[in-house]
Amino acid sequence: MITRLRSSVARLWSVGLYRNSFLILATQAVTSAVGYLFWALSARDAGPAATGLGGSLLSAVSATHLVTATGVVVGTIRLLAEASDARARRAEAVRAGVATAVLSLVGGLLLVTAVPRLVGSLAPAAEPWLAAALVVSVVATSTGLALDAVSLAVGRTRIMLVRGAVAGLARLLVFLLPGATSLHDLMWSYALATVVADLLALALLRPREALRHVPRALPDVWGRRRYFLGHHLTALGGAGAVYLLPVVVLTRLGPVEAGYFYPTWLLGSLFFTISPAVANAYLARTTPPGEPLGAQVRQAVVLIGVLLVLPLLVVALAPDLLLGALGPGYAERGRVLLWVLAASALPDAVTNVAVAALRIRRRLGTAAALNTGMSVLALASAFPLLAALGIAGGGVAWLLAQTAGALAVPVLLRSRERG
Repeated sequence: MITRLRSSVARLWSVGLYRNSFLILATQAVTSAVGYLFWALSARDAGPAATGLGGSLLSAVSATHLVTATGVVVGTIRLLAEASDARARRAEAVRAGVATAVLSLVGGLLLVTAVPRLVGSLAPAAEPWLAAALVVSVVATSTGLALDAVSLAVGRTRIMLVRGAVAGLARLLVFLLPGATSLHDLMWSYALATVVADLLALALLRPREALRHVPRALPDVWGRRRYFLGHHLTALGGAGAVYLLPVVVLTRLGPVEAGYFYPTWLLGSLFFTISPAVANAYLARTTPPGEPLGAQVRQAVVLIGVLLVLPLLVVALAPDLLLGALGPGYAERGRVLLWVLAASALPDAVTNVAVAALRIRRRLGTAAALNTGMSVLALASAFPLLAALGIAGGGVAWLLAQTAGALAVPVLLRSRERG
């Protein structure tokens, strides 16, 4: 029996889609779990207001990466998968790293100079010491995601897992320091931990042979700007609501309600690690020309459905146990939000895999339209729903947008539009 089980596991592990899906999922699970613990400790020691503002600032960091550099990162996954040899892969990896670092630095500077003037709730980002932490966080976060993309595409996905675990665990060290629970302490712990994890991942990838490609990195990326722009718009549309919903909650309901929303949203995002894991593993594989898109989507969605069964059961049966760790009031205020987020994992799986299939076929216009439409619907509906339902309204807005997108997928996959 044991021998047969080992043989079955070995066969599954030998399939790149399953192996990479598991490693990406493990990375996201570790990152999310440690992030959940980070914000649970923050909520306990610093209170809901500091937690809400800190969570919104880190959402702004992620949104800055999204706006400036995500197209290069995602587009490079496909270029690496399509590269003809090791030398071509090294060149593509260097282009991604250099372009991501430069673009994210520009974005980080804009985050701490222009954004606080436009969004009053993010005004603390302009404070010099906090601004420095945010700029470092933006560059380190973007660079780390580029390193993850390279690790995935060259078949060394374990490096992604190591980087995520090191970054997450290092951030918790701030809570071992007596009295170090201010907003500045939280932001700097995030920034420095991410830098350390990036340096470790870079060392494991052994980049010395690729350094000669650095001088041509930015010109080469510019020459492919239309290709990267298509991926950029797709990613921007898809993740916009993920990163901006906490900011909308902060603006609409204030820092205290945002403090209850953000940790619950972070916990609910554990469901959203499964379908992106499978979708990214699928995006990184070499796909035979002419393989039907519908068949690809069904295969990946079935795998996601199997992986979702256990976490959905846990949340359905014991939501208060998970939320109670955050402190008094979180279970009562966040229970409905968590249930709604769990329900949205199913349509979210359909849309994530469909977008990956469209990316592979370079139907980037269709992929961008799908993702952008869902984000616009989620953000637009959040304002009235938050007013009517409180923080649960943010989850209902997300569920509504994902369901609409999933219903549109069959029509979009049959379309002959070329992006």
